[in-house]
Amino acid sequence: MEMNEQKHPSFGSVTLARAQGTGRYVFGSDVKHCHTMILRVNTAALCRSFHRERIRPLNAIVEIEMSEAQFAKMITSVGIGEGTPATIRYVNHERVEDPPHEDFVSKANVDFKKSLEEMSSRVETAKKTVDEILSKKGTILKGDRKKLESAMRMMIQHYEKNIPFAHECFQEAVEHTVGDAQSAISASIETAKRQVGEKALGIDGNPLGLPENT
Repeated sequence: MEMNEQKHPSFGSVTLARAQGTGRYVFGSDVKHCHTMILRVNTAALCRSFHRERIRPLNAIVEIEMSEAQFAKMITSVGIGEGTPATIRYVNHERVEDPPHEDFVSKANVDFKKSLEEMSSRVETAKKTVDEILSKKGTILKGDRKKLESAMRMMIQHYEKNIPFAHECFQEAVEHTVGDAQSAISASIETAKRQVGEKALGIDGNPLGLPENT
């Protein structure tokens, strides 16, 4: 039977697949993931034969990978926030290099250390000002007294504002990493439970028809 295939620049198809394998990093996550979701957008053709028609995927436009936690967040937060992180793996069949991995905790630790070093530098500067004024003979002049007050005030302000902020950022980074790891572990446990349960019941392990990638 003759097959009529119609193509148009606006025709496309979207496929969703599960992927599993060795742990790998994805953008927006600080832990490695063994189970992820793959979203592909393809150009497509409309195939007609008698009274039937089907969509045939053609060329892949983009392939995106997300952790299971990211995918769950995406479908449960439609229209909320500025979007969910996703890792672009392919664009028009061209492999995109892996995202740079940045350890949030290590970065926060560096920033915190930098704030402490800046604090130490300000203290040293204030100390030099104090030593210079106190080394002078006679009564401390009004101008020198103002210099002392200014040096101490700047040091105190830096401590009261910047150090607590740096510490708060460090705590947030730790909590982010812990939460990310918990989500990844929970997703892996749920996947394992689902697979065991489906196997015990003798049903298809892929009720939604999602292809499996390795």
